[in-house]
Amino acid sequence: MRRSRQPDPEPLEVDPVRVVATATVLWAVALVVALLNLSRLRAGGHLWWVPACAFGLLLGLWGTYVCRRRRSRAA
Repeated sequence: MRRSRQPDPEPLEVDPVRVVATATVLWAVALVVALLNLSRLRAGGHLWWVPACAFGLLLGLWGTYVCRRRRSRAA
């Protein structure tokens, strides 16, 4: 017995700049928390969390720039 495929739902209306900027802020908070707990991270072998948060922040800043540029070109 084969089910018929249901139609795809309509896409949500979201502001990509807001989504990426929110994620970027969360990466920044995570970086601050990681830096405040640097000795614990070093002792537990999780020092890689610091550069992971930093790269998340940098990629988020770049993504926010790209999204804003794309939005301004579309307008």
